[in-house]
Amino acid sequence: NHSPPGGVVEIALAVTSAGAEVSIMDRGPGLSAHDQSHVFDRFYRGSGGAGGSFGLGIGLAIAKGIVEQHHATIALASRSEGGAVLTITLPLPSGPNS
Repeated sequence: NHSPPGGVVEIALAVTSAGAEVSIMDRGPGLSAHDQSHVFDRFYRGSGGAGGSFGLGIGLAIAKGIVEQHHATIALASRSEGGAVLTITLPLPSGPNS
């Protein structure tokens, strides 16, 4: 909904000291500072950029709840080159039985 028609959505996976990071990046309008501080609030719909706002504002709140149940983190930020990046960091198992 937030990328231009025919736009590319990229997905990347990396292993860091924090865990396995899954990043989903688009080339849409990005986020305002105000929107960025509220995107995970239930029913918050944001400014939506030029295309307007879509949905009920519960998708990211639900995603955050699911991610946190797995002891992981989720973050959404604007990209310096335009668009946004959603990053989920999942803990990796450690110890002799991993």
